[in-house]
Amino acid sequence: MCALFHARGHIDPDDDPTIGLKSGKAKASRESGGWVPWTEEDMAKYRARWPLGTEARLMFDILHYTHLRLGDAARFGAAHLQRTLKTMMVKVATEKSKGRTTATVPVHRDFAVSLAAARNADIVGT
Repeated sequence: MCALFHARGHIDPDDDPTIGLKSGKAKASRESGGWVPWTEEDMAKYRARWPLGTEARLMFDILHYTHLRLGDAARFGAAHLQRTLKTMMVKVATEKSKGRTTATVPVHRDFAVSLAAARNADIVGT
């Protein structure tokens, strides 16, 4: 992430507070190369390979549009959707907090389309 900020001129490399830090997991550390964030092109390729109405696409969209942790995203279902006055919301009691913290995220219109396609394909219930 900081490399992106460097490239866009948002942070001076000499002021980068992450220099020299390790994440605790060798694979994720800067020194080992870490996980590379997906570009818009990477996401477009994935969407082209896995169209709306497939399980792979639904999971991608859950992660992309809600930013839930993997364990919370895996539990996601129709029960986690709630309508407020005008907006559909995702509401999930997070696994890591043992249900004591609730993440609430508005449903993006593209995510709503993905959810509808998944319902039509009988991947998620209503």
